[in-house]
This record gives sequence, C-alpha cells and structure tokens, in this order.
Amino acid sequence: MSVTVNTPALTEKINQWYEAIKSFHTEKSQELKKELSSQIVAVEQDSSTAQYYKLILFRYYLSLKDKKAAQETLENLEPFKESNELLQYYYYSFKGIYYYILNKYQDSVDNFKKAQPYIIFSDHQDEIGEFHYKLASSYYELYQNALSIKHLDSALTIFQKNYQYKRSADCELLLALNLQDLKEFEEAELHYHNALRYCDHFKDEDYKHTALFNLGLFYNSQKYFEEAVQYFNKSRKFFLEEKKTKYAIKATYQLAKLYFKVGDVETARHYQKDGIILSNEIEDRLHEQKFHTLSIYSTKDLNVHINEVVEGFSFFEENELWNDVIHLGEHLMNYYHEKEEYEQSSSVSQRIVHAKEKLSV
Repeated sequence: MSVTVNTPALTEKINQWYEAIKSFHTEKSQELKKELSSQIVAVEQDSSTAQYYKLILFRYYLSLKDKKAAQETLENLEPFKESNELLQYYYYSFKGIYYYILNKYQDSVDNFKKAQPYIIFSDHQDEIGEFHYKLASSYYELYQNALSIKHLDSALTIFQKNYQYKRSADCELLLALNLQDLKEFEEAELHYHNALRYCDHFKDEDYKHTALFNLGLFYNSQKYFEEAVQYFNKSRKFFLEEKKTKYAIKATYQLAKLYFKVGDVETARHYQKDGIILSNEIEDRLHEQKFHTLSIYSTKDLNVHINEVVEGFSFFEENELWNDVIHLGEHLMNYYHEKEEYEQSSSVSQRIVHAKEKLSV
C-alpha cells in the first residue's frame, strides 16, 4: 500500500528521503531534508502529505539520535488522527524507536505492539524485518528472551532471504545474547561465530568491535575472566579512540563490574569513575545509575555509598526495569537484613515481589 496524497511527486521524494534514512546515507538524507523543507510549506498542514513529511522528519531526527528535535517533532504530530493505515504504522513504530532511544523499553514495546496490526500495509520486506528486529531489541532489554528470540527468527528469515548480510549479523548477535541469558552457551557461541563470519565479509570495524564486546560478555558469564577482560579492553579502546562514547560506556561498565566481583576494588573504582564521567558527557542517566549501584559488589563501598544504591533502585523502578530492580533489590535486602534493619529489608522484599509480578505479566 502506498500513501494516498494529492501531490505524488512530493510524496515520492519523501519516499526517497525515508529510504536514504533507513540506508544510513546521511549526506543524501540531509540534502533531501533541505529540499523538502522548502517545498512542504506549500502543502496544507493537515493533509496526508504534510503528516507523512512530519513522520519521516521524526524518523530523521531519531536516526541522528537528536532527542530534543525528535521530541519537538513528536509534539507537533500529536494527537495523531491520520486515517491512512501506513501512516499509522509509521507513527507507532517510530514512537517505539523513540522510546527505545530514551531507554524506556516498556513504552517502546507498547508502541511497537500498536504498530503491528498495520504492518500488513507495508509493501517492503525490509520494513517488516526491521520492525521485528527492533521489537526484539526492546524485549531483550526487558529480559523477555523468548519473545525476543521469536521476533529475531522472523527478522533473520527476511534478512537472509533478501541478502542483507549486516542485518543478518545483527540478528545473530542478538540471538546469541538472548541464548546466553538463557544459559544455552553452546548454541549462543554458534551464533556469535555466525555474526563474526558476516563481519569478515563487510569489513566494518565498528561492528567487529561490538561483536568482540559481546564475546567478552559471553566469556564473563562463564567466569572466564581473563578472556573477558581481553575482549572488553579491545572494544573499549577502539570506541574511545573513535569517540563513540555510548559503546565505550558499556565496555567500561562491564570492566568495572568484573573487577568488583573478583575483588580488585582499586581497578574497579578506576573504571567506575571513568564510566560516570563518560555517562555524564552524553547524559546517559541509565548507565550513570548503573555505575553508582556497582557498590553492591563491594561491602566497603556499599556501606559508604548506600544512598546512591537506593537512588538507583528507585530509578530502575520508575523506569520499569524490573530485572534490575530484582537483582539490585536482592543485594539491598540482604544488606539491610545483616544490619538488622528488618523494616527496610521487608520493604525492599515487597518491591522485589512487585517487580517479579510485573515480569510475569
């Protein structure tokens, strides 16, 4: 199905713009945006053409990770009353991406689920594959592995059929991560190597070092700490040199956590401090809180930084990160119990139960 409008030439140019955005052709998408912004003023603002333009503008800012501009564009779209089914699909699926970028994964899933009934109005298989992959990513962040794997299988089938090797590799990596969470280590390792084989074909250094980071996670989960440190450090060094802070933060967090766990507190604090600085640089509130809560792995640090840990616990609750609530809450509950602060321990226990109930819904 195509968007029905009175200005087909303009609509076709918007289609081209969207294709450039999806293909990560930044320069071309910038050029088309400039052209379209001068042409769209002649179109009635409540028309399907104008709505289509605003939706793709929203998607454009999402591709740039420009949260402020994306929010302003979204506010200009709401309330969204367009009856065209394809535009409804774009509206909800783009909101799903928006909330994923904001680390609001339950909101992301909720919007993708609203988009799903309208996906049949898209003629493009790559669009359907992307939908399943992005929904799988949100489910993964919510630790709903079975649902994530289900959508990844759908996405991988489409990407392989259409020879989209990089997107196939993305699916292989996320499948490996899900299987790792489920402790299906042999199968997870197979998917990691599948992803690396794809990586060798398209020669992408960013991708390679993301895969190496995930291999670090894989070895760390099995307590092969030397191998894990090796892969985390390779990934961290590369992403710091390339000024890709978001990814450097993830490697830094894993290194800090690992060193706290093995009792090397001095090295752990070094990475913890660096991680907090990096998180502040890009206003990554989620990882800032995660770094502060790493004190749970050190008795001495937990005594000193208990208020920061409690703040992180509340932050995870507010953002419906239930698995983090459960994990951190169990440490907090034991901490209060050992200090004979039974009222506090009981309160945390009740919040853990609530989190488990939310996960089971």
